[in-house]
Amino acid sequence: MTKRDTTKLVEEAKLYWTVQSLIAPVVGYLLSHLTFADKLRDSIFCVLALVPIIVGAVYNLAGAGYIYEARSLAGLPIRRDFFCAWMATAYVILGGVAFGLLGYFVGSSLHLPPRAGLSIGFGLGCAFLWFVSRTIYKQVENECLRQNLQGFDQYLSDVKRLYDLKLWKS
Repeated sequence: MTKRDTTKLVEEAKLYWTVQSLIAPVVGYLLSHLTFADKLRDSIFCVLALVPIIVGAVYNLAGAGYIYEARSLAGLPIRRDFFCAWMATAYVILGGVAFGLLGYFVGSSLHLPPRAGLSIGFGLGCAFLWFVSRTIYKQVENECLRQNLQGFDQYLSDVKRLYDLKLWKS
């Protein structure tokens, strides 16, 4: 039995989990500064919270692709990654919440009732994060196809269901 080189896999896994584990505290910290008294200041914190949410959503999918590539190159068995789909869903919802809060704070300047600004912002935020995530997923999928890494669609089959519009019809 030959020893497999898993250095790249370990590096990718450490980076993936470092990024994923730092997102929630950063977003929580930024949103904890909301006072609901100063709408401009609160709006700025909502926009700032979107940055780590977008970074987390992107690296959730890109990191899963890097980990898949490293496992394939090391010759290790590949199993389905269900966690990535859960995280992708969580990021879409977090984006909706951040956009919803932003809509709540800026809606009054557009003469919208607070609930309408919150609802519109939530819908736009979910749609925006879904689109960003779908774009990244497709880029990672295409890169795996370009490198002739077979099985990526089975590895992230749960994620594929979230972003493949052809699968929604069935």
